Amino acid sequence: MTGRLPVGLLGSIFLLAGCQKNVYQPPPPPKVTVRHPLTRDVTEYMEFPGTTSAMQTVDIRARVTGYLKEIKFQDGAVVKKGQELFVIDQRPFLTKKEAAEAQLLAAKERLKAAKKKLEAVQAEERTAKINYERAEALFRKKAGSEADRDNTKGQYEIAKANVDLAKAEIKVAEANIKVAEANLTQAELNLSFTVIKAPFDGRISKRYVDVENLISADITILTTVNQYRPWIYADFSLSERDLFERILSNPKLRQAPESGKIPLQLKREGDETYLFHGHLDFADNKIQTGTGTLALRGIFSSVLPGNDSGGSSNRSKPVIADLTPGMSVRIRAPIGKIPKAILVPERAIGTGPKGLYVLVVNKDDIVEQRAVKTGPLEQDGMRVIFSGISLEDRIIVDGLLRAIPGKKVTPEGQPSS
Repeated sequence: MTGRLPVGLLGSIFLLAGCQKNVYQPPPPPKVTVRHPLTRDVTEYMEFPGTTSAMQTVDIRARVTGYLKEIKFQDGAVVKKGQELFVIDQRPFLTKKEAAEAQLLAAKERLKAAKKKLEAVQAEERTAKINYERAEALFRKKAGSEADRDNTKGQYEIAKANVDLAKAEIKVAEANIKVAEANLTQAELNLSFTVIKAPFDGRISKRYVDVENLISADITILTTVNQYRPWIYADFSLSERDLFERILSNPKLRQAPESGKIPLQLKREGDETYLFHGHLDFADNKIQTGTGTLALRGIFSSVLPGNDSGGSSNRSKPVIADLTPGMSVRIRAPIGKIPKAILVPERAIGTGPKGLYVLVVNKDDIVEQRAVKTGPLEQDGMRVIFSGISLEDRIIVDGLLRAIPGKKVTPEGQPSS
């Protein structure tokens, strides 16, 4: 029996073990990631929605009426100033030019004939004058008759009238030459208008009219040319309230910077950062009464550095710039500095019934909800906090859904930079 337990005792041990109760063990506090706020000097900006527009835009129209014969560009191509775009049938205009040249030549011939006639009647006038003066002298000496004197006097008067008439004919001929020259100039001008050229360097749209269609002068739009390389405009507006509260109330902003240009930054829809840099180009001289806004305009480079694929060696190919007219963009302008600003990640900020807040872990690892007043958002995703937290606070940046105000958490540290 030595070394063995009695069967009854062994059964009692198993029975006692089976009667023990399970005790509930609560789960550990949820883990959250915390970090201290950052501090640094921050530039404060005002942001605006805007729309890009071309530096120059021209609807290409014909200045003469005629049938379209040639289209000399590729739709959507980059064109240079003076480049031929369209050619209207030139034959009717050549005919009018030749007719005007013939008219001018005939007018010059008439002038030449009028001058020869003047020379002839002037010679007759000199002869008639001599005859009249001789007859007058003889009559005074009673050596000639009064009839001879009167006859030579009449011939002299006729000769003078013929000279005046010849001079008048010369003036008419000279006037006809001026009319003919004007007609020729107009004919040559109309002929030149049959070749329609690009008014400036830019990018052309598609053609709106095909060959052999009748083009009406100053009515038919043939295509459109926009100039937005290398610069482009961006139009936006400033509300009257922001003008007075944020601009005019700041003495530093009432005067332009030393460079004379107010810097601006721009980003497109989908851009995470402000890639384009420019400056304020125009501010209207009045507040629009209907909208209560001041119209503003910035000027920016339309091509980012390294993206200029539309250089001089590739001008004939379609090129889309990084900024094109009609884009919806965001524009911002610096309005001041915030020294030693407190910043937290944007994702750490929540929104509740009472406004914006962040979740803070106190010294006892209990979650607290702090109402905050926020400022501008930096490009690195950090949001300026004007009030509500301090640099010593531990801000929950990850695990926000597991953090409940008033409940304990297990904070895991994260570098504050």
